[in-house]
Amino acid sequence: MKQFSNPPDTTLSIADELSALPVSAAHGSHTAHFYSSDSLLVSDIVQCLGATLAAGGAAVVIATPAHRAAFEEQLLSRGLDLAQIAQQGRWLSLDAAETLAEFMVEGWPDASRFAAHIGGLVDRLTSAVSATSASEEPQIAAYGEMVSVLWEEGKTEASIRLEELWNQLAQTRCFHLSCGWPLHFFARDTDGVSIQKICSEHDPVAPGQSYDAMSEDERRRYAVVWQLRAQALEEETHQLEAALRTTERLASIGRLAATVAHEINNPLEAVTNLIYLARQNADLPEPVRSCLVLADEELQRVSHIARQTLGFYRDSASPVSIAVPEAIDDMLAVYHRRVCRKQISLRKSIHTSLRLLTLPGEFNQMVSNLISNAIDASPQGGAIELRAWPSVHPATGAPGIHVVVADRGPGIPEPIRLKIFTPFFTTKKDLGTGLGLWIVKGLVLKAGGFIRCRSRVATPEAAGSGTVMMVFLPCVSDPAAREQAA
Repeated sequence: MKQFSNPPDTTLSIADELSALPVSAAHGSHTAHFYSSDSLLVSDIVQCLGATLAAGGAAVVIATPAHRAAFEEQLLSRGLDLAQIAQQGRWLSLDAAETLAEFMVEGWPDASRFAAHIGGLVDRLTSAVSATSASEEPQIAAYGEMVSVLWEEGKTEASIRLEELWNQLAQTRCFHLSCGWPLHFFARDTDGVSIQKICSEHDPVAPGQSYDAMSEDERRRYAVVWQLRAQALEEETHQLEAALRTTERLASIGRLAATVAHEINNPLEAVTNLIYLARQNADLPEPVRSCLVLADEELQRVSHIARQTLGFYRDSASPVSIAVPEAIDDMLAVYHRRVCRKQISLRKSIHTSLRLLTLPGEFNQMVSNLISNAIDASPQGGAIELRAWPSVHPATGAPGIHVVVADRGPGIPEPIRLKIFTPFFTTKKDLGTGLGLWIVKGLVLKAGGFIRCRSRVATPEAAGSGTVMMVFLPCVSDPAAREQAA
């Protein structure tokens, strides 16, 4: 990424945080293995690994040292020569924390590094099995605890993101993955949403060992998991109902605003003409003439805001080519008063000939939300930087543009930053709906792009604070391609 001129500290390293919807494995399975007993976990996982290796397949374990040692002991007791199997390239046993270090960037799993490192491991196993088996679909069994390691460190969102990356990898690789989840992670009544997130990233969700083999305590713990999941589904239903009501209310407000913007044009035009006629009077005193000039300028601004409001409501049915500098300037004009009131200095660095094939209303809505949030976050006399330049998608290489809005406000603490794209989450109390960034992310994903947030809060050890929002939007040549990218 290119640097700002006179950038805030927060622009120096933006983590690679590509947003993507979860997908399911195309050629294998991805299961969540909830367990309360290490011995039962080892017994169940070894049964799967052992059967795969004995059939000529390959296996990889990415776990804690204690579990790795237990797996290897049980596999050896079954008569499997792990040294020979490893020499054939069909067995890998890796430390979870060390493997995480290969692709984690600032506490977040980097998509490209994960694909390169973990994808490379799966490819090695696939090649080893293909060399010794005639099967068209090599059997590869994998067991991982990296997600639970992250969860235990308090990095719950990063853990869910890692599950998503496994699902993406399964679109191009054939393997059967089981992720270990200790039941003691979910002892609170409020863990229902977490359980639901985990379950949504997997195919079957089961205890693995037979229900009859569980103790009474283990059965109660596992029942709690499903109760929490049911509770989360009920909470999600209530949230969706509330979202629907809010959306309907906002749609009504939008229609009203569009009606007002349309109807206000006629009196605006009449007043503008009257001011023009009054200015033609040669005997007009200079102070009065100056006031009329200012009044005309303000009316032009009101007219511009009315046109922008109609532009939000009446969007094009299909993408059109827009001049990005002009579109951003139009949005800045809407917020001109707020910027002046807070005495915010604006720094722009926008490629002069930059164009984008997009829906103008959606682009304006994205930029408007980002600028509005930056203004809200900026202190009196603060600064906002806007940048836009031609770029390519870091993963697919698709051409597009990057748009960056950076402020030097107080920054966003990490616990809050993890929730900023969640609907109805707001720190603005009565002033915000909590839908702005959620809508922005939805529009960006729909366009086939991604959005990243980088923020720093000032501390006694490190001065300087601020937030950077960066959006990548692809240049889609036709509506069908745009829909496919979404």
